[in-house]
Amino acid sequence: MKPDLYGTQSYSALAYDGEYVWAVWHSFNYKVDSSQTQLLLKIDKETGQVVSEFPAPLGSPGGNARGLAWDGKNLWHGTDRRLTALNQSGNKLAQYVLPGVREINGLAWDGSSLWIIEFGGKLWKLPLK
Repeated sequence: MKPDLYGTQSYSALAYDGEYVWAVWHSFNYKVDSSQTQLLLKIDKETGQVVSEFPAPLGSPGGNARGLAWDGKNLWHGTDRRLTALNQSGNKLAQYVLPGVREINGLAWDGSSLWIIEFGGKLWKLPLK
């Protein structure tokens, strides 16, 4: 857990890559640098300890990441209309703006497609091959 000096905070998405649990953490204290308000946390599944943290792809102020999924090779992070592919070192591999999606609310991987659900309930299937 992050220190209280960050003010109101939340954990907003989880994924498991077969070795580590990943979480997105968001602080609503905008007096600190944006690289410290949205973090991607790599967590040891045995101890629950954060072993690494990386700046998460930024969404709009006041908006958390709402989706995180592992596709067997990369993490997918969703916030607002943005979908970002990240490697296990937290490096951004690609970022896409999804013009038909209002706001991502969740992500799931089924083995060949990334599923996206948006606020309001619309469901999208994005084949990745």
